[in-house]
Amino acid sequence: MVACRFFLEGRCLKGNACSFDHPSTTQHVTTEPALNAIATNFQPSHHPVTFQPRAPCIFHQKGTCKRGVLCRFRHDGPTVSASVTRDPRSDVTCSFYRKNTCGKGSACPFKHELDVADSLADAGVSLPGLATSTWAKLGSDSTIPSGSSSTRSIGGATVKFEEGAGVANVSLPSDFSAVTISDVPRWVSTDDIIDVLARYGFEHLPKDSISSKPVPKSVFQLVYVKVADPGFAQNLLRRAPRNISVGGSTVTIAPFHLGGESDAGVNRLQLSSVACSWYKPSRSAYLQYTTASDAKSVISSTKRRTLSVMGRELNVSYQPTSSIVLGNLDPTITKAELKRHLPQPLPLNIVWGNVSHLLSAERIEDQVKTALKLHGNLVDWVVTTNKNGSRVKAVAKFSDAEMARVVVKELNGTLVDTSSEDKLRVTPIVSVKLSVPHQIMSAVKSQFDALRDRVWKSGFVTIKAYDNLGKPHTQIRIHGEERSTVAHAKTLLEQLLAGHVARNNDKPISDAFFFRKGSRGILQAIMDRHDVFISRDLRKLVLRLYGESKDVQAAQVELVVKSADLAKQVHVIELDASTWSAAIRGGFRQIVAVVGKDKARMDVVTRPKRIILNGSEQDYATAQEILQQATTKSSEIDFAALSFGEGDELLCPVCWTPPDEPYKTNCGHTYCRSCIASQCTSSGEGDFPIICLGESATCGKLLTLSELHAALSVDDFENMLQTSFNGYVRSRPTIFRNCPTADCDRFYRTSSVERPRVFDCDGCLSSICTACHQTTHDGLTCDEQKALIKAATDGSDEFAKWKEENDVRDCPNCTAPIEKSHGCNHMECRACHIHICWFCMKTFAIGSQTYGHMNTTHGNFY
Repeated sequence: MVACRFFLEGRCLKGNACSFDHPSTTQHVTTEPALNAIATNFQPSHHPVTFQPRAPCIFHQKGTCKRGVLCRFRHDGPTVSASVTRDPRSDVTCSFYRKNTCGKGSACPFKHELDVADSLADAGVSLPGLATSTWAKLGSDSTIPSGSSSTRSIGGATVKFEEGAGVANVSLPSDFSAVTISDVPRWVSTDDIIDVLARYGFEHLPKDSISSKPVPKSVFQLVYVKVADPGFAQNLLRRAPRNISVGGSTVTIAPFHLGGESDAGVNRLQLSSVACSWYKPSRSAYLQYTTASDAKSVISSTKRRTLSVMGRELNVSYQPTSSIVLGNLDPTITKAELKRHLPQPLPLNIVWGNVSHLLSAERIEDQVKTALKLHGNLVDWVVTTNKNGSRVKAVAKFSDAEMARVVVKELNGTLVDTSSEDKLRVTPIVSVKLSVPHQIMSAVKSQFDALRDRVWKSGFVTIKAYDNLGKPHTQIRIHGEERSTVAHAKTLLEQLLAGHVARNNDKPISDAFFFRKGSRGILQAIMDRHDVFISRDLRKLVLRLYGESKDVQAAQVELVVKSADLAKQVHVIELDASTWSAAIRGGFRQIVAVVGKDKARMDVVTRPKRIILNGSEQDYATAQEILQQATTKSSEIDFAALSFGEGDELLCPVCWTPPDEPYKTNCGHTYCRSCIASQCTSSGEGDFPIICLGESATCGKLLTLSELHAALSVDDFENMLQTSFNGYVRSRPTIFRNCPTADCDRFYRTSSVERPRVFDCDGCLSSICTACHQTTHDGLTCDEQKALIKAATDGSDEFAKWKEENDVRDCPNCTAPIEKSHGCNHMECRACHIHICWFCMKTFAIGSQTYGHMNTTHGNFY
């Protein structure tokens, strides 16, 4: 906000009602040159207050004093907020700011804040308890974190730390499951939703597990239900129909995939869909021409203009003896209809080939859909047929990933029609979605386009960006059929979206100034000069730079220079009666001991008296904290322990020497700053929580997170938390296990053998059984899977025994083991693709021969 020039001159009469900023008298001031090119430096010494305040101002305490600094009474103590007129537009987000096009800056009457949380694709809404994106509050200056926040996102989980840097709680996305309920009337309440879910066996759901978002320009709302039960969504979708009635309206229940978080934001892994395809029913036609020249002229004509009949693009090929073969014809076409589409000259004769399928296109689609339903809870079915193409393509979505895996295993390669050789192709869809702010996408667009082309050429992985008009983020979808190639593409994209962390001599630039409101103008100027985007990561207190490499490096150089300028700033702390008393009773001596004699001096000539610091933002904050503590404690007792005179000297509890750069803990013990940093950074995984070593290591008080953050650099603080977390996970092998993929930082919660679950890693995209910790083994128990693995490795007789008990037979053609779990007795070997009658193990070249044999020899197919 713009500073009030009348307040700076000491003559503003509006007090708290003034619409301009009244800077606090304890705010620091800067020397020339000003960090903001358009700002005027304010030196309090240029505008001395020449009167002595007396009793407290009663109007100031009510928030109604209009005299400001000219008031003859003291302005301190609690203030009751006055009923000051407030612009209601400040509660509404600026629509131009959402599009990154607002040119008014701080003068804009609308709110310049964005909440970009994990959401549904294209929805942009958050669920209770969901991990928010790294950029969730980067647009907001209302709250600047201290950097010692107790919550971190590690390995895709939300980890809460307690005092002493110990782990208090670990919350994994897999600990929860969620659904969305769409088209819910707005008059339906949370209690109504709870009552509806209770009808399906989910009683006493907490209200905070349900949230909603109004659907614009409609009377409906989108409801989200997230429950701390991994099986909630799957069980609900099994018990309840997909469409139910709520509030007089038909609503739709769908699963919602929760995602883990990384430096690239929240990603949602989706493995519950499969792609299905099969040929359309068709027939061929043989066209006989008078001469070969006539046939070849027709071929040339079709090369210039695609031959399309009844919405189908035909396959045209030349045959010797003056003939042409047309493929992909609609089975219902007549000779007269075909002739109307043929170029001149017309054929002498048309001979029809066999129809590829006896079943109609609609009957085949119904048959495929029915087969899918038999293997899992089908929640969505979308056919995406290309009218000119020869194949029908569809996407089937199930309520969980296990069903999708079973469908691929059981139905891929099966016949869609027993009268044809057409096999159903069922392949998994591996999909990951990311939400990225528009500004970041704009900055890395050229790099994004190059990456998109590269991963498609190398692994047939599709990366597509979807711009959400009117919303502050872009949705990115990565999808393909092979997990390994999708995982590689995801890793490359996440590296791009994590940006380049601005550093100064290998240390992150984390000056508090860059994360305050006043830095916005400086950062914007750097972005404009170098054509980059600078994202302020408020959780880790680092600056992330996006753009071309040379531009990013140039911007980093300028940030390093600004960081050096910040370290040379002049900060002024004006002293009132209480802080003056604290300063002369030991507070100022403590400040000198901490920041150094060359950085602090007392000015007792001016009125009011003040302490002048030549140092960094951290020095300024430390000095203020010392004075604040001194005003609430007995200064003589509080600072008596620190003596630099001729008396007894304190000894650092770590090195047992007089403290160098003293750092005092809340429990009253003074360390060398380097010693306490060494104690924290050298702590092993079993050394948490970290305790004070004062009084010959008998103090035992936990060092608070705020103390640890103040004593450590940003990198050391984060590394300490990571070490604490690693020890927490490794010391609980019966509760947590790391993902077995090398270099993957994800982990999962174990389960019992009686109730195994599948962990679908959103980092490397692998799937692991959380009970036996092997790759997924759908349809087999953990013991059966272990027996197979053992048999494969040591060649024992257990495999033969297992085959006999489970009716597993060797292929008569290639000896590969085959297991029949259900369905008819027509089997196809996955290794050599021979067709087998399971009744008598006789082999056939094609499936139709197998069905004919079973019908005549055995009387049925089952």
